[in-house]
Formats: sequence, structure tokens, C-alpha cells
Amino acid sequence: MTKVFFGGSRKIGRLNKEVKKRAENIIGKNITVLIGDANGADKDMQKYLMKRNYKNVIVFCMGNRCRNNIGEWKTHNIINLLDHRKKVLVYYSPEKKFYTLNDFKDLSHLLAKCDDKLIEFYEKKLDLSSRVNSNDIQLNLI
Repeated sequence: MTKVFFGGSRKIGRLNKEVKKRAENIIGKNITVLIGDANGADKDMQKYLMKRNYKNVIVFCMGNRCRNNIGEWKTHNIINLLDHRKKVLVYYSPEKKFYTLNDFKDLSHLLAKCDDKLIEFYEKKLDLSSRVNSNDIQLNLI
């Protein structure tokens, strides 16, 4: 069974047409959507899926309760898909481009494009350097 994880920046308040086009393709194929619970892109995609009356959704939360679960879909706590050798599709809004992450090396290359403050935030929240480095990939964090 194919699953797609959708997650994005809290700074993105509206989905652009490229992302909506991908979402329509996912809906048309009845692919399971795994989505975050944050405000911003996650919440806007939840609204979009709810408007389309799409049921095949699982919301991943950081804590015991979700901040946003607009469709009252099934929930789980966040997992690290790369740890489980799952592909991750990331829309990188500064370049308006999709990236497929197959492993921690791909993640490291994508993070190299990110702002230092963003990397520091994820380092504190997710302990990225130890997770990436434990997979024999060097991640240079400030």
C-alpha cells in the first residue's frame, strides 16, 4: 500500500497550484496521506483534504494531542520515516521544487540549503546530528 507524507513550514499559509495538483493526483489514486498537525502548510493541506471529503488520512502529532486534526482523522505520534527506509517527498518552497529523500544522505543535502537558524531549531528539537551521523553521514551544524 502506497503512503505519502505531507509536511511543511508553518510560514506557508496557502498551498500553491503545484502542491494542489500533486494532492489531486494522490486523491485520484486513493493513496493514504500521512500529515503533520502544525499550523501553516499542514493545516492548509488538512483543510484542502477536508474540502475534498478525503478520508484516507492519518495525522501525525508531536505530543499526546494534535494541534490540528480538521477532519477528525486517525492519529499517531510522529515517526521518522527515513529510519524505516521510507521515501519522503519534500516541497522546498524557496526553490519551488520537490525533493525525494531516500536516506539520511539526501536529508543532509537538503538541510545544507536551509537557513542556519532553521537547522539549529531542528537540531534542538530532533537531535538531527546524532541521528544523521549514526547513519555514517556527516552533517555540519552551526
